[in-house]
Amino acid sequence: MRLSSGRNIVCTVLIVLFLLTTGCTSLFFQPQKEHVDNPIAKLFLPEDIFFKSPDGLTLHGWYFKARDNRGSILVLHGNAENMSTHVNSVLWLVQEGFNVFIFDYRGYGKSEGKPTVQGVHADAEAALETLLTLPGVDKEKIAAKQKDLVALRTQLEEKRLAMRTAVAEILGCYLVFLWLKQGKSAWLLAPAAASLALFAFLLTLHPAAAGRTYAAYGSVYIALAIGWLWAIEGIRPSAWDIAGAAVALGGMAIIVLQPRA
Repeated sequence: MRLSSGRNIVCTVLIVLFLLTTGCTSLFFQPQKEHVDNPIAKLFLPEDIFFKSPDGLTLHGWYFKARDNRGSILVLHGNAENMSTHVNSVLWLVQEGFNVFIFDYRGYGKSEGKPTVQGVHADAEAALETLLTLPGVDKEKIAAKQKDLVALRTQLEEKRLAMRTAVAEILGCYLVFLWLKQGKSAWLLAPAAASLALFAFLLTLHPAAAGRTYAAYGSVYIALAIGWLWAIEGIRPSAWDIAGAAVALGGMAIIVLQPRA
């Protein structure tokens, strides 16, 4: 009976781990469907461009044609809102004689679909191919201005790694706790040891300096521990618990998103 109970616990934890590590993309993509009225952008007479992604979604962009054709620039905006809130920062390029093509990834603005890491990279490739077909574009004079696209993949992978690391430690400690304090089967020590070994290994994969890694990871650990309290132990977190976890995640964001040399 104890062995069966232990297996059920391990299965439950693995399901939680799967959901946590595959469902966190929405934390990093913050699309806004409605465009913000932008009178400054309108002065530059943007042309609406609709094009297809490799998997058939309709994407939307703005093409600003410069008077002097010094070259063309593809703009890849950040992971929040949509191009209507980002475009003003690149309009000076049009004034300097560069054609500018800015577009919304899938799920942003008027673009169809939902954002994924692989999807937005495919959208960027489709946008580049579309730029090559636009009037006034010299194929020998093209550049890309990327704000967050590459950094986004890196940050997402780092945060998934932090979540896996935290769950591995919580799982290992919790299984030992069940054996010591609740009289569960000693067989639980085997997955506990494996989980803690995995935790130690995952810590070595974090790319940042060790002290910074532990600080950022600790914040994720706090938040996941509160989630564990609710999902596994069946104890509803208090408002203070939730507020504390939110503050911890805010601290993690400050550490992880700081400018990098």
